Amino acid sequence: MVKPVITPGKYLLNSASVCLLIVIPVVLFITSLDTIKTRDKVWYGGGYDPEYAYLLNSMNIAELKLVGHFDHPGTPTQVFGGLVLRVTWLFQSAGENPSYAVIFIPEHYLRILTISTLVLAVLMVFVFGLFVLKRSGNLGYALVVQLTPFVSGFVLFNGFTRFTQESMLMIASLGFAVALIDRVINPDVVKDDRSFKILGLIAGFGLASKILFAPLMLIPLIIVKSNKLRKRFIFFSALSFILFTLPIIPLYPRLAYWMTKLFVFTGQYGTGSAGIIDITTYPQNLVWIIQSNPILAGILICGLGYLIIGGLSVYRNRDKTSKDDVKLVFAILVAVVSGYIIIAKSPKEAYLLPYEMLVPVIAIVLLKSLSGIRLFKWRWKFVSVVIAATLSLFMIPNGIAKKESLYSSDKNSLWETSWQAAAGLEGKGGLVFVHPASSPEAALYFGNSYSRWRYTTLLREYSPDTYIYDLASNRITQMDSVSLNVEDLLARHKTLFIIGPLESEAQLRSVLSAHGVYVQPEYYYKDDKQLILLALAPEAVRFGETRTLLFSSAETPGGKSDEPLTKDGIAVYGKPDDNFSLVGEKSIITEKGSEYAFTSVPILLNAGDSICAKVFVKGMLNDARLVIAESDSRNILKAEAPDSSRQGPDERRELESGFRNKETTRKEVIVYGWNKGNGQVWFDYFSVEIIRLKN
Repeated sequence: MVKPVITPGKYLLNSASVCLLIVIPVVLFITSLDTIKTRDKVWYGGGYDPEYAYLLNSMNIAELKLVGHFDHPGTPTQVFGGLVLRVTWLFQSAGENPSYAVIFIPEHYLRILTISTLVLAVLMVFVFGLFVLKRSGNLGYALVVQLTPFVSGFVLFNGFTRFTQESMLMIASLGFAVALIDRVINPDVVKDDRSFKILGLIAGFGLASKILFAPLMLIPLIIVKSNKLRKRFIFFSALSFILFTLPIIPLYPRLAYWMTKLFVFTGQYGTGSAGIIDITTYPQNLVWIIQSNPILAGILICGLGYLIIGGLSVYRNRDKTSKDDVKLVFAILVAVVSGYIIIAKSPKEAYLLPYEMLVPVIAIVLLKSLSGIRLFKWRWKFVSVVIAATLSLFMIPNGIAKKESLYSSDKNSLWETSWQAAAGLEGKGGLVFVHPASSPEAALYFGNSYSRWRYTTLLREYSPDTYIYDLASNRITQMDSVSLNVEDLLARHKTLFIIGPLESEAQLRSVLSAHGVYVQPEYYYKDDKQLILLALAPEAVRFGETRTLLFSSAETPGGKSDEPLTKDGIAVYGKPDDNFSLVGEKSIITEKGSEYAFTSVPILLNAGDSICAKVFVKGMLNDARLVIAESDSRNILKAEAPDSSRQGPDERRELESGFRNKETTRKEVIVYGWNKGNGQVWFDYFSVEIIRLKN
């Protein structure tokens, strides 16, 4: 057989086509990276499910330990995560105990895992497009494949910007779709029995990523022409599934039990009453899930139209190629409808991901049918590129806009500041973090619960006075599954600080009061999202005393330094700075002309009331002051300076100052951080605890 001659013109055209296939992956990478950066920490907003579970189970894999998370099952993601951690530890020393490093800075490793997953996903989108280009010679078809992730904001968000099983599911589902597209654009593949081996291998990987892939396995079973090939597909699917779930083989019985519960109970995740569906909610759930993605629903309607028209054409003309395409479209419709039926039991738009990846198959079948029209036939490759480019003008901005609507970063500074306020209480009593809620402690507890409680000892060593209140089970634990008696906890600490979301207040107060615990009626700390309640043992209660906390960090809304800082209790802020971060992401820089860092609102102290102020400082320490002054006259009542005799170049110090109103009259005071010199001083982590005596 004589090989076709590749002329310089064809070579340049092919090279240009390959270069064009880089554009969409680059757009995916840049926009996804921006989302990762903007979203910042995974635990903000309580969004640590399931990423912290995958983080700690990836660590299990990296250390060759049995995993605890098998629900999806999601094993390929955990194996990939384990490999990434191993490679990371080669280049970034994690000390003698890498587990401790991951526990100590989990967000750092999650960022590495997330970006690594993004790189893999983007690379596979490029490879799939390149494969279709090489097999079809049609750039338009390849671009249609690459546009697939933009059919849903959830695909872009979960598949490219988070460390979850959705990335592997997206890769498997799109790879499965590309294998089916190969059958459409190359009729010879239909006759090649090896295609069912390839489909089986991909299907096993997809099923190991998430069981929602299962309906896609109906497609080969429908289009196959013999029982022998059906058996081949099933065999290689099973073999691939076992291969990609090797780390959880001992957990197969638990996986089977979990999947059985999903089927025989009406609620989400195998809960609720016995029964397959809840007939009171199922119909509206089904309608909602169909309406949730108009692009998928629209392409299905087009596919149905093609099925009717193409079916009649096949019946009249006996066109074998069209018959195979019609059968394939029918199989895809069956798979997607089956997916709708399954998802409607526990409706979430994100669950549509594997079925959304089938969109390009129907799209290319429809485009292929248009190529037979005389008007398009003579320049079909050019026409298909124009169609794909036109689609991209709509799909790319629409998909990105929908992705950005799924998360919000405007409260990131609140999550960070409220957690810093809680973390600053370490040593003053027991810290009880609510789960689910926004804190790294709650996130690590969640991840530990899904990793066989393997890291309980490390978590206790890292935070010995930290506990978790689980809202679902209504119990307090110390980073494990064993309930702690509230009375014993108070005997150990006398004082408890309970940190959680505002909506949990009633439940927290009710449970603690039922155990005879005194909970201060006033909030110890509160912002728009979180609260800190103060609970005391009976012997520690002073009923004539209340304690409240004013706290502020240098965190700015959206992480932008030019955004104005606002916080109840703080009257004036200095300038936020990105260069030095004492705690969190930013600090306040002070210098000549901008001497004041944090200044509290006027605080009215009755006779006997007192305040305790703290702040972290760095820079020219001998110029730093923490001042308590009279509000009106600005007479300084107390000014604390750090010991700068042994100052290192990057050393930070904590300043602490206190004042009690010993007079019989009221006194109004302010507290502020001040740079009295000409050098630069950075301030952060500013707090004022107010202790009031009731009359």
